[in-house]
Amino acid sequence: MNVELVTFGKKYLKNSRLWMNDKEICRLFNRVYKPLSAVQQKKWYANLIKDSTQLIKAIEVNGTYVGNVGLKNIDYLNNKAEFYILIGAKNYWSKGIGTISTKKFLIYIKNKLPLHKIYLHVNQSNLRAIKLYQKTNFKKEGALKDELFRENKYITMIRMAYFITP
Repeated sequence: MNVELVTFGKKYLKNSRLWMNDKEICRLFNRVYKPLSAVQQKKWYANLIKDSTQLIKAIEVNGTYVGNVGLKNIDYLNNKAEFYILIGAKNYWSKGIGTISTKKFLIYIKNKLPLHKIYLHVNQSNLRAIKLYQKTNFKKEGALKDELFRENKYITMIRMAYFITP
């Protein structure tokens, strides 16, 4: 299995929009389910390519687009950024692609960006994601009790971090 991280471009918009419009994926990604139109997504993409506080890579497995990995809220003053990963192609779930992609992405940013800390927030009930983050050396920093309100209930989020420089 050949997992590659490639520059995110227009050719990935259709599939990524389908994933963002999937209720199950929205739940796992802690995103409020609200259908995303092609027009909204094109506007998002136009802003993305000008935004120095975001970095996104498409994940391809043997040439097939299966998800995205990236950083948002890149803070060059404090040398930190928020990490995210999404395997949108469900037939590629639980195959180790998230782990491989995360490891490759962390190596990439170590060599490309002057960052000290990469952090993330994950739903405490998303055990598959927590296991992935632990395997890639993210450490728990704490819990954000009742941080989000989704589907008529509060969700506690776990904050985890990966330190690039000791």
